[in-house]
Amino acid sequence: MGYRRHYAILLDSKGNIIKERSNNDGDCGHAEIRTLKNVDKKQYINGTMIIVRHVFNERKESVGSMSKPCKMCMRHILYSGMKQIVYSTGNINNPWIKVII
Repeated sequence: MGYRRHYAILLDSKGNIIKERSNNDGDCGHAEIRTLKNVDKKQYINGTMIIVRHVFNERKESVGSMSKPCKMCMRHILYSGMKQIVYSTGNINNPWIKVII
């Protein structure tokens, strides 16, 4: 299948980037959990979590892929106070799904 990397970007309610992490940034863990870790909830309450998955084929070309959070990460995001989640679909005709919480 090639090389995969998940990215999670945490935005405040005004769209400013608070923190971003990937699942390959050192210690093990899902990008969504790693992004929420050690951040004051007041900074991101009513904010947005953007999740992107990059998949590279054998020729190191970027190809689209769905980045829907797993059940564990979705639960953490729901309980965190996020206002919305945006994730990539891998579909060229509808590349993003926005979930309002």
